[in-house]
Amino acid sequence: MLRKGPAGKPRKKDVHFVFKAHAPGEVYETRIPDAKTYIVEEVRGEIRPRTEKDISKSAPAEVFGRTRREFLLGLVRSGKIVKVGETFKLREMPKYRLLAWKVRKAEEKLGAEPSLNYVKNFFVSEANFIRERHRLIRKTIKESLKNGGVDAQYGTFHSLLSRELKREGINSSRDIAPVVFDLDGFVLRKLLAGAIPTDLEYKKGYISRLCATLNILEAILGKHDSMVTDADNRVFMLVQTTMLNRCSEEQINNLLNLRLPREIHEELCRINGLPPNPTRAELEAFLNKYSEHWRRLQRAEERNRTK
Repeated sequence: MLRKGPAGKPRKKDVHFVFKAHAPGEVYETRIPDAKTYIVEEVRGEIRPRTEKDISKSAPAEVFGRTRREFLLGLVRSGKIVKVGETFKLREMPKYRLLAWKVRKAEEKLGAEPSLNYVKNFFVSEANFIRERHRLIRKTIKESLKNGGVDAQYGTFHSLLSRELKREGINSSRDIAPVVFDLDGFVLRKLLAGAIPTDLEYKKGYISRLCATLNILEAILGKHDSMVTDADNRVFMLVQTTMLNRCSEEQINNLLNLRLPREIHEELCRINGLPPNPTRAELEAFLNKYSEHWRRLQRAEERNRTK
C-alpha cells in the first residue's frame, strides 16, 4: 500500500514513526496522518483506546501538551483510533506495575547512597521497565495493523523501536530530528541493545541524570523552562555530555561524592572552564571548541539552509 508522508512524499511502510524530543516549548504535531490508528506515548500505560472524554480531561499549560491535546482531539473527532502504545491487558498490569515499582525503589536507594552497585541496579531496573514498555508498544502496533496503517509518535530515545520491529518482520519508516542523547540515555540504550556499560559509563550516566533535574535552562537560555525547545535541549545535553567526557575518572568520583545536583553542575562548569551559569554564547563557544558532534550538526543545518 502506497502511503504519503510529510510534504506529500510517498512512503511504502504501513508503520510510520515520528521520533522527536518532547520539549515543553515544541509543537506536538501538525501533519495529519492518513493511517487509521495513531499511537501515542504514555508511560503509565492504558487498557483501552483513548476517547474524546479521556483526551479532554487534560489541561496542560505548556505548548507541547496543549498542542498534543488539540491534535489528538482532532484525530478522534475525525474517526481515527487513538491508542496508547503501552496498552496492556488486565492480566499484564501486575507485571507492568511491579517493574515500575522496582525503578522507584532502586531510585530511592540510590538517592540515599550513590554507590556503584546501586547505580547499576537503578539503570538495570529502568532498562527492564523500558524493555516491557517496548514489548507492549510492538504488540499494540501489530494488533493495530489489522485495521490498516499505523502512525506513532515517541520520544527520540525510543527510536530503537523501529529496529526491534524489523527483527519481528515488520518494516517501518520514520521521521527523526537530529539525535543527541545524554549519557543517562546512552547507558540505558546500551543495556537495551544487550551490551554492558563500563563502570565509568554508569557513573557518568548517573551524574547526567542528576544534572538533568536542574532548573538551570532559564538562566542559561533566557527563557522559562516551559518554553524550552528541542534545539535548546540539544545544546544543553551536548554541553553536559562534553563536560562529563572531558573529566578524568578521579574527577567523576569526586563529582559523585558531592551528591547535590547544583554543586555537581557548578563543579562540572569549573573543571571545564565555564562560569556556574554560562550564557548561550559561552555554551556554543565551548561546543565549537570541544564537540565534534556539535560541529557536525552545525554543518548539517548550514547545508539545509542553503538548499
